[in-house]
Amino acid sequence: MLKRLCIALALLGLWTAMRLNAPAQAQRWEQALGALSAPSCDLFGACETLGSGLSRGEDAVACLGTWCEAVFLPQSR
Repeated sequence: MLKRLCIALALLGLWTAMRLNAPAQAQRWEQALGALSAPSCDLFGACETLGSGLSRGEDAVACLGTWCEAVFLPQSR
């Protein structure tokens, strides 16, 4: 659990540093990620599902694969 917290804090720190030091590059990356995500994407729901799967001890690679499918593949509603 501590390892996951450290990784999350490192990613948050990296993102914050990038926003402060290279705001134009960070904005381009945000736009690129927004263009890649599917229009039917529920990012909050996908992250919630990822977090609950990891907290239940499911395989991290499988959870991440499911998250990528939910975020980047178009889904019919």
